[in-house]
Amino acid sequence: MKTVYLSAFPGSAAELELTRLAHLTTLPRTGDAEAMARALPAREVHLVGFSLGAVAALRIASRAPGQVVRVTAISPVAPAALGGAVPAFATATGMLAKLSPGLGAGGAVKQVAAAEPALFDDPAARGVLKQVMSEGLGDPALARERAAWAEPWEAELAAIRCQVSLWRGEADRFTTAQQVTAMARAIRYAEVNWVPRAGHFGALAEVMQALARLPDLR
Repeated sequence: MKTVYLSAFPGSAAELELTRLAHLTTLPRTGDAEAMARALPAREVHLVGFSLGAVAALRIASRAPGQVVRVTAISPVAPAALGGAVPAFATATGMLAKLSPGLGAGGAVKQVAAAEPALFDDPAARGVLKQVMSEGLGDPALARERAAWAEPWEAELAAIRCQVSLWRGEADRFTTAQQVTAMARAIRYAEVNWVPRAGHFGALAEVMQALARLPDLR
């Protein structure tokens, strides 16, 4: 089984530098779930998605039921019909980025770091966050990703046939517990897991640390 990572938006594969799994394969993002499903490795896959990347992982899984055998959705953003909303750091900063990519990235870093000071007071982690936001806001697929999320896609959750593990940090300021539990009710084989004291990015670091213990991910 091949594990494939899908980053947040704004975000990039550099997010993995916050974890012990920086070696994972990543899937290029297009905003087109059908195209991304066709781009999967030609074998059974475990999709790990973070934030809006979790949305992409779930939508891909609904289209490739025989190939995607497991989804780990970390800090997932629910469909709008289930109460979800694109994280604030991705919306306001997206507008700023149209004027100046550097200004947009700086705004995103400030929002996220303020929400999770215990994680991003570390200079190395804050440097990774700056890289993640700069690369993500400079990716032309960002607008397509947001547009794809805004489409009605909640019905796709019922088409997922694999096991789905949903993870949310209890201190996440960008998603709510109600959104995650609503998603779980819509997915046939879903479980919800809570990460104590963790925020949006903190949940990523904690869950990936746990996954790193699995033999097939080392």
